[in-house]
Amino acid sequence: MAFVSPPEEYTSSIEERIQGFKTAYLEKGIAVNTSHILTDMFSTLLTFNRPDEFFEDQIKLRNFIEENTHVTAFIACEYDIACVLAQVLKSLGKSIPDDYAIACFDHPGWLYNDMIFTHIKQDEEGIGLKAVELLLQQIHGGTVPIQNMVDHQLIKGNTL
Repeated sequence: MAFVSPPEEYTSSIEERIQGFKTAYLEKGIAVNTSHILTDMFSTLLTFNRPDEFFEDQIKLRNFIEENTHVTAFIACEYDIACVLAQVLKSLGKSIPDDYAIACFDHPGWLYNDMIFTHIKQDEEGIGLKAVELLLQQIHGGTVPIQNMVDHQLIKGNTL
């Protein structure tokens, strides 16, 4: 299994997702192969998002897939990366989910793609309410915990 994301620097959600990926392996007593954590995808970042970076990301993924034939499952840090990955796999003549499995975080809904990625759905309303609650606590001089958890759901799609 491999994890694919934009660079993790200065993005706590990406850092936490990578840490979760590593923790899942460690909890099963399996060593994490750090070469299976790809954090150099730039095409989905708003600050980049140029055609040449999209092409470069496709080449990186294609090379990784061809060099790591034992990897048959991917966790994409975000929906757009899952889409790029699916496109590369299809261009290689691979079937999802028969040859490769893909799961991701978040999903914009059923309207954008025939592929419904298995994904983690965040409680966006709950996150917003919690943020306002914590902000009000700080405004009124209270202290707030550094880490706060909000529930999520695992939504099974047609990519596993």
